[in-house]
Amino acid sequence: MEGFRRSRNLPEEQLAKLESLFGKLRITYTPKSITTELDEVIETNPYKVIGSGPNAVVIQDLAQRREPDLGLSGFMIIHFDGPDAYWLDSELGELREYFRRVDR
Repeated sequence: MEGFRRSRNLPEEQLAKLESLFGKLRITYTPKSITTELDEVIETNPYKVIGSGPNAVVIQDLAQRREPDLGLSGFMIIHFDGPDAYWLDSELGELREYFRRVDR
């Protein structure tokens, strides 16, 4: 939210509503698929690793459900921030999302 607050001129009420949306998404990775869970909506999609380095990996979403009008590529660069956290930049704008490992 810190970067979003700096880049947008939104009233605190709108920022509070936006902030309430975060922290609910659960993502589970297996060697061949990603499962997302948000507000009881569960989606599983295949992916493949395109490349990797010491602190990042590039994956491609193979579901081919991207909307070309939105300019979404289907590729994600996942930046590792230690063994239990990572971040990625959203393709929809100036938003960086952070995730951390949680126990089930």
